[in-house]
Amino acid sequence: MSIFIGKEALLIQPDCDLLWVYSLTIYDGCRSGVDSVEVFITDAPPVDLNPEEISICQGETFTFPLDPDVGEYTWEDGSHESEYVISTTGFYWVTLDDGCDITSDGANVIVVQPPPPFTLGGDTTICTGAQIVFDFDSGLGDFQWQDNSTSEYYVIGGEGYYALTITNMCGEESAEVEVSEVEAVYVSLGPDSDTLCSGEVLTINLDPAGGTYVWQDGSTEPMYQISSSGIYSVTMTNFCGPSVDTVHVLALNAPSFDLGDTLRPCQGDTILLSVSNQTGTYTWQDGSDTTFLKVTASSNYGLTIENVCGTDTGDVTVNYLPH
Repeated sequence: MSIFIGKEALLIQPDCDLLWVYSLTIYDGCRSGVDSVEVFITDAPPVDLNPEEISICQGETFTFPLDPDVGEYTWEDGSHESEYVISTTGFYWVTLDDGCDITSDGANVIVVQPPPPFTLGGDTTICTGAQIVFDFDSGLGDFQWQDNSTSEYYVIGGEGYYALTITNMCGEESAEVEVSEVEAVYVSLGPDSDTLCSGEVLTINLDPAGGTYVWQDGSTEPMYQISSSGIYSVTMTNFCGPSVDTVHVLALNAPSFDLGDTLRPCQGDTILLSVSNQTGTYTWQDGSDTTFLKVTASSNYGLTIENVCGTDTGDVTVNYLPH
């Protein structure tokens, strides 16, 4: 510092944090005069880049406002501005020399990007019981779903409208999706087995909107007609996959038979009474239920055959001839 005497300057360099008294006596040959001054030098406050964490948006700048009168500043890039402007991410460091002490401080600057555009996918369909899982980067910002949940992790497990907004200090982005739900197909041809009588037709009508159909013979119509014995199957398919069912069909005629004319076997012979190509329950006149009857004596023999399509009865007379 300098003390001025008229137009003359006296340069002094007192130490910091001490009280100094400077006195001056002037003698002009006749008289003398004395004056004094007290000088107290204090340290400037340490340099402070508060806050130590600074966030700015892309395209913005931030200025560190420092007091230009307390000393000389030196930044990490060698510049000496008291108003230092930054626009990029980084750690910034400054040193202050106030003539008494040298202090330093630093601050971390982060340039924040606005949330990027995103999608929840196009409108979609899921199967009953299936899920769609979203797991976003939590650093993108604050999350707000249509149901007011705020997690970056979200599970969709049913049909409905879903929307998400991501917000940070620099902007927001939103997306939405409509989800439909489809049940897995289940096709049924009824009982596992069925019986048709002569002339009957079994007509199977399946829901044409339920999916696509492929029968065992390659036909693809939801309506199918069966009139003969066989194993019939259909595969029904929709978005969620296939379902298969099978039916065993037996086509029957009503019983119709003839035991023939009177039989005259020789005494001592054994004959077997039977009919061919008949399906059903057999009941002979003696209550037996076999498909044949062993005969060894003269008599009238009767048979009844019954199935779901009808009943027929016949008889035959057996007269044994003596030797």
